[in-house]
Amino acid sequence: MTAKLSLSCFEHANTVNSKIGMIKVSDEMLYLCLDMLSREDYINDWLKTGHESWDAAEFLRLGNKNVEALFFYCLAVEKYLKANWVFDNVVIQAPGIHELQSLLSQTELSLQPALIDFMDTVNRWNLEGRYPDYRFKLHKIATENYMKDQLSKLQELKKCLLERL
Repeated sequence: MTAKLSLSCFEHANTVNSKIGMIKVSDEMLYLCLDMLSREDYINDWLKTGHESWDAAEFLRLGNKNVEALFFYCLAVEKYLKANWVFDNVVIQAPGIHELQSLLSQTELSLQPALIDFMDTVNRWNLEGRYPDYRFKLHKIATENYMKDQLSKLQELKKCLLERL
């Protein structure tokens, strides 16, 4: 049997004071992994990494890397939604999906229709920030004025996603 260990497991385990255990993946492989993370641990991790993505977006925006900033704002919103998903669901491990409105629909959050519509725009930044043909289109529209307009909506969305956590 081969034991595989990810350093990030140890780092994460140390930050959340969780237990470390072994999960058997197959007869040939054994993975060392986190065991028994609490709901609070998962929520705190989603919030921490969401704040990190938000901070990265701010840094990129201030450096006039607007397309990259929009991509990281999308990541932050997704992570804040996943924290809410964990808060609202029996299962504490958020689904591996990235569609923001789908995540929202699986929570008990109640957002204004304008913010729900805005999430479609935010979700497009995920796709448009990844692929060259979409990125080129986004570069054309991600002007300083566009960023100011989007930032005010993003801040309102962030406030709504974090207020009950």
